[in-house]
Amino acid sequence: MLKNYVVRIDKLTKLGIYKHSKYLINEKASSHKNTKMIILNNNVEDFITTNILEEEQRELDKCLARKGGRPSSEFAKTLTLNFPKDFKRVIDKDKTKINDINDLVMLDIATFLKVDIEELKRKSFNVCHYQNNIHIHIVISTLLDNKKNRAIKSKAFLLMVKASFTNHTNKVLKIVPNAYQATNKRAFSLRDKVAILLKNETNEDNKIYLEKILRDIKNNKEANALKKLGKYERRKQ
Repeated sequence: MLKNYVVRIDKLTKLGIYKHSKYLINEKASSHKNTKMIILNNNVEDFITTNILEEEQRELDKCLARKGGRPSSEFAKTLTLNFPKDFKRVIDKDKTKINDINDLVMLDIATFLKVDIEELKRKSFNVCHYQNNIHIHIVISTLLDNKKNRAIKSKAFLLMVKASFTNHTNKVLKIVPNAYQATNKRAFSLRDKVAILLKNETNEDNKIYLEKILRDIKNNKEANALKKLGKYERRKQ
């Protein structure tokens, strides 16, 4: 079944911006098995260095100007933009669409935060984790144009990003969600049924046969899959 677009946001400290950004490109991480990293914006080392040095310089300037206040504990916001899992078959046909969606969302973020797009790109790092559950990570410094951006901390910011991500994904992939769900509902139901049969099957030969049916469904060969499934069910009677 088609799932909603999910956008999550978290805050990062000075240590967090380093560890989290490094983790996002760590191909050896246990959660990154069978994951292809696609860098969409910036170099992670440049991003980390730029943000930490500029935050430290800002704190030094405040001290020299004898301004009070606690040092900032929040260095960045990290966004995770999750595509509906059922869209993978569409994105598989042209992975460059991910770049297009990312660029359009970044333009909306720049507009909302009232910063130049080049400043936003300089102070952010974007990477796509291409796996069964495709998602984009966007890490953005809270220090933009040498001042803390309040808008990035607002609830309205998260709502805007979700609306932007949903809108541009549908437009770039040329998908109308309700129509897409109706068109593919049968295939998804068939896949779920075969997956359950495979999970409960104990005979190794039957397991191999069910795996072939799943491959047919994945390759949009539903007629072949239904024919094989009929044979399987007759065999089990």
